[in-house]
Amino acid sequence: MHVTRDSLVDRAAASLRSEIAADRWQERLPGQRVLAKLLGVSVPTISQALRILAEEGWVHSSGDRRRFRVPAPAERPDLGQGPAVNPSTTPPGPASRAGQRLLVLTEVPLSHLVYSTLHVLNHLQTLANRDGWEVIYHSMPYIARGHANNPFDKALAHSMASRVIAVQGSPGLAAWAAHREAPIAFLGGTKVSDYPVYTVAVSITEALQRALELLIHRGCRTPVLPLCGRSRAFNQRIRQAFSRTCHAAGLDFDPALNTPAVADGSGDGVRASLTPVLRQRTIDSLLFLDHREFIAISRMLHEHGYQIPENLSLVGLSHEYSMEYNDPPISHFRYPVERMAAALHLWLRGQADHRTDSEFFEPVMVTTGSVRAAAEA
Repeated sequence: MHVTRDSLVDRAAASLRSEIAADRWQERLPGQRVLAKLLGVSVPTISQALRILAEEGWVHSSGDRRRFRVPAPAERPDLGQGPAVNPSTTPPGPASRAGQRLLVLTEVPLSHLVYSTLHVLNHLQTLANRDGWEVIYHSMPYIARGHANNPFDKALAHSMASRVIAVQGSPGLAAWAAHREAPIAFLGGTKVSDYPVYTVAVSITEALQRALELLIHRGCRTPVLPLCGRSRAFNQRIRQAFSRTCHAAGLDFDPALNTPAVADGSGDGVRASLTPVLRQRTIDSLLFLDHREFIAISRMLHEHGYQIPENLSLVGLSHEYSMEYNDPPISHFRYPVERMAAALHLWLRGQADHRTDSEFFEPVMVTTGSVRAAAEA
């Protein structure tokens, strides 16, 4: 796939917005060469992305060797306007549908989505903008309340969208869309046999099972996966997969100790989820859904004397560029984000049949030095 300089700049800007919204950096951004390495792009691309963010108010130029200052949370723009490009910056392509709107629904704030999901949305928005679509983002609980005064109706009416994509879609959303005859696709979520929905997904439970099997094979007996700011349905699916894998290996499973859950998806929430666990037991392996969660607990692990991989194995269930620059690099799963975005783009163009064509992609596990060798178990 040919990637233009403009799309690379847009994607870099989107990634930086998400990082800033998640409070990864305090007061100042790292230097541009460091940012370029983290995102896997060139320094000129980062420079252009930072100029965009400066115009939007996400960063302020300090004049100090070209480093940028990060404004306080109250001074930042609303990330809900979208994790990717401004629609007006990308001209419609030859298959333009100028004036049409795509509503992207999420059950959690955009800043709480895993990087892989954000990257799919970034790629999709670039493709959709080129076709003249305006992309609107809205976060709301996926709770169906019957057909009268349904919050999904309000979101659709307010956005004036002609198509909907739901991140981690639910049976309630599928039933609502079928009743309203609203064109909808899921980016992840629960498969619904009664209401066929075009779905593009990678099985996070499959990735979890493969990671747990590797850790158990290498001698780990107390794996932990914090669930912070995730939906109730998502937590339930994760816990079921975690429990099955543990029991198959003859290990006990305790939801509070193996999969501690809190509603707060911030760094404070991550620490709050792990504090009771570390008070009760010594853990030998940690899995995480998003690299931001690892960043939030890295100091906490150091305070408790954990070293990777000497006495703690570490696996990320998604991928973020900076994982490769960790010491040691973090074991993780790569998702085919561009192929997933392209599949959703075909659906948006009306070239995918929601009744028959769903796309389920297999994640690729990348094992590095963050998991101890079996001989050391």
